[in-house]
Amino acid sequence: MRKLTYLQLKFSAAPASLTGVPSGICNLAKLTEVVMCYSKHCANSTSVKRTVDAVKKQVARHHNQIDLFINNTEDYDVQADDEVTENAVGTQNGTDAGTKDDVQADEKNEVTKFQSTSEIEEVPRDA
Repeated sequence: MRKLTYLQLKFSAAPASLTGVPSGICNLAKLTEVVMCYSKHCANSTSVKRTVDAVKKQVARHHNQIDLFINNTEDYDVQADDEVTENAVGTQNGTDAGTKDDVQADEKNEVTKFQSTSEIEEVPRDA
């Protein structure tokens, strides 16, 4: 899975009691494109909104530049917004303030990798 470059997620509305969302995208080191597909009839569903938000946050934090498509529309701003936030936080906290947080994030990512790799299924990309 470390060589996976394309991830397509197809999903629909789920009962509000189900709170799970995709995770572990940060562990896909070679990832360059994420595509999310869902019915327009489910667009206002809380579970769909929660899933889209979770994936957007993970894409924004990924170390690669990732092309994100939601229902065939590219979301150009998802990583740009995170960079602005990261720069603002770095300026407020000083130059080396993120070092401890980075180490803790790396440790957390290692734990997440083992918990979430079975949740993501590799789908062959259509030509």
